Amino acid sequence: MTPLDSTVTVEGTGSSARLSVVMAESGGITAMVATVAGLKPSVRYRLYAMTVDGQAHEVAEWMGTDGARDVMAELELSLADLAFFSITGPDGTAVVVARLDHRARLDHPSLRASPGR
Repeated sequence: MTPLDSTVTVEGTGSSARLSVVMAESGGITAMVATVAGLKPSVRYRLYAMTVDGQAHEVAEWMGTDGARDVMAELELSLADLAFFSITGPDGTAVVVARLDHRARLDHPSLRASPGR
């Protein structure tokens, strides 16, 4: 079980979509639960985790439905490596983005850069 004070939450709002991502890191692996709402039914969406060095990591792909949807995943990335999460539509355009505030690195031990970063 992850203590509450070691989790990080980011949120974003698009024109109609909302995204909230709760993350916790352990041993360089980041466990996450993304909750998304406001997507169009029967449209294919993808969730990406973007790193601070510009790499895109596809987390999940699904068809939109009415209501909210939870997406759970584990990323082989540290919290300090993550820059933002993006949900894209079928044409690759971002529908909603949730950014990590890296100024928080100073306040949150999980986001402090490790040596060499």
